[in-house]
Amino acid sequence: MSRPHEEAEHPLSGATARSVLTVFLSVLMAFFPKCAMCWAAYLSLFGSVGLASAPAVEWLFPVLLGLSGVHLGLLLRRAPRKGYVPFMLSLVGLVVILGARQQLPVRPWLSFLGIALMAGGSLLNGFSVRPSKDAT
Repeated sequence: MSRPHEEAEHPLSGATARSVLTVFLSVLMAFFPKCAMCWAAYLSLFGSVGLASAPAVEWLFPVLLGLSGVHLGLLLRRAPRKGYVPFMLSLVGLVVILGARQQLPVRPWLSFLGIALMAGGSLLNGFSVRPSKDAT
């Protein structure tokens, strides 16, 4: 017997809640990153939005210099096998980035050029293969 103070539950309310949840999760999955490059792009986007207001923003330039030094060191270490062009391209890119910071008024296109040169040096290092001396 049912008690008078208990309310009868509608039989479709649980099924309706599950269907709404399923539809919501399906839509959410459509916008969720599915590959490693997508994750990197999303995290980069969300990280750089709040970067200017971060309390440790004064540490970004030394970190840039340190990571660029590691990048150039790795390229220089691989230069005998891959050639010196990727190293030189990345070095010129770093010099352009550092020079762009000293320009008054600041010209953002110089920074983008330096970034493109450094990225080009990295890509060229990944794709370039120096011909062996036995191939002649």
